[in-house]
Amino acid sequence: MKVGNPRFFLEHMQEAASRIQASLPRTYPEFLEDYTVQAAILHWLQIIGEASRNLGKEFHERHPVLPWSEIISFRNLIVHEYFRLDHELVWSIALDKIPGLLTALEHLLPFYPPPAE
Repeated sequence: MKVGNPRFFLEHMQEAASRIQASLPRTYPEFLEDYTVQAAILHWLQIIGEASRNLGKEFHERHPVLPWSEIISFRNLIVHEYFRLDHELVWSIALDKIPGLLTALEHLLPFYPPPAE
């Protein structure tokens, strides 16, 4: 699939969000104890933010269903200001925001069918 097709980035976001949901521990204390899960979730949140950034401003304006600037800003925090990360915020995003992101992506993907081969 060509990178210029928004579906490329939307699918990356969907895959990362699905992986976050699948790996999220049941409780916040379990999350705090598992550094591997924390690192994986941060990685997938970074992918979601980078894919969002690559979709571009025009796409964001056409589809204001998601808080694009917040998603991208959080990616920037992970990458450039990792020392300011708050575990409670990461947990909250994974628990409360990822399900809505997946729902929004399910509604956006049909607008961008895979290219014919």
